[in-house]
Amino acid sequence: MKKGIIFQIFVVFVILAIWNTLHFVYFTQERHYRLRLEKIPIIAFSNDLPALQAIQTELDSLNYIKETILEKNEKIISEVINNHNLEEVKKFLDETKIPNVLKIYFRGDLFGEKQKYQTMKQLSEITDELAFNNYNWKVIHRKINLLRKIYQIANIAVIMLLLFIFVFLRIHFEIKRDEFWKIFYAAGGKYNARRHSFILSSLLLCLLPLILSWGVYFGLTYFKIVNPIIPYSAVFPQIITLIVASVFSAIFMGKRLL
Repeated sequence: MKKGIIFQIFVVFVILAIWNTLHFVYFTQERHYRLRLEKIPIIAFSNDLPALQAIQTELDSLNYIKETILEKNEKIISEVINNHNLEEVKKFLDETKIPNVLKIYFRGDLFGEKQKYQTMKQLSEITDELAFNNYNWKVIHRKINLLRKIYQIANIAVIMLLLFIFVFLRIHFEIKRDEFWKIFYAAGGKYNARRHSFILSSLLLCLLPLILSWGVYFGLTYFKIVNPIIPYSAVFPQIITLIVASVFSAIFMGKRLL
């Protein structure tokens, strides 16, 4: 029986490790796309500096705004002159109405279609000169949505695999012990001993692989081999799946545990 339990623990551990790997790959890739989104700003051009300053203050108070950068026209003129050695045309540039520039950067995890529309609407009230790489933004969002769908399907597949393997192994190894329990009962053993043994081994199968799989992950993050990117909430579906599998196993065992 000890070999059987060890084998079951190993198999469940491997499935949970695969599940955690799935989490890690998904959240790493999603973070990559979110960071790409954060590098796509909306840029507003306007000669009305007070209006830009007012809307900058308003935007900075929103939770989906990561950062706003206001570049005043005199600074832009100065940078153009210094970077391109245009001292001889300085007077000409000073007299030209070069607009002020407001760059709005967003938090990738909170900025969606609704937030984009609201921000563009706010900016359009003070200027018609707006720049935004909408094509790249939509392409990245499509990739995020596709990644999320694949992740959801993969989670369902792993849950089904874990349920099936867990229940199958529990029933298989318990049936193999039928002869042992017959002898045990014939020798005067207590009839609830098998049920207690089953509950104990089920607890062991639920807890030990879970602790080992997350222990490996925390070990890898502690030694900075991988980034700590998996949210702690990812453990709850695993706990629920293991509990459900244990209950199903007990149901399928039926009278053997009575």
